[in-house]
Amino acid sequence: MKPVMAPLSDGLSYSSSETSLPDMEELTTIARRPRADLSAKWSEGSRVMKGTLTALLDDLRRNLAADLNSFKAEISGVSRRLHDAEITTAAHETRLNNMEQEICEM
Repeated sequence: MKPVMAPLSDGLSYSSSETSLPDMEELTTIARRPRADLSAKWSEGSRVMKGTLTALLDDLRRNLAADLNSFKAEISGVSRRLHDAEITTAAHETRLNNMEQEICEM
């Protein structure tokens, strides 16, 4: 009889004749081996991904905090300039009122 090539889940092939295929226990053992490997790889990948995401989130937090502090400083500067402009405007209004009063008294 012609040998049968049966691919296994771990990427290898099992060669046998049709009359001497492996028993169920042997197939189960072979099939479970890669799952354990995949599970370990998945766990390692999960740890790496978690570490990467944590680092990215930390960078994002730092950048957002820096941007927020910069924005607060900018708003504070604008607020001071606005306050100074209000004082200047009030002073100009007072001068204009005084000039208007002087003109009316002439």
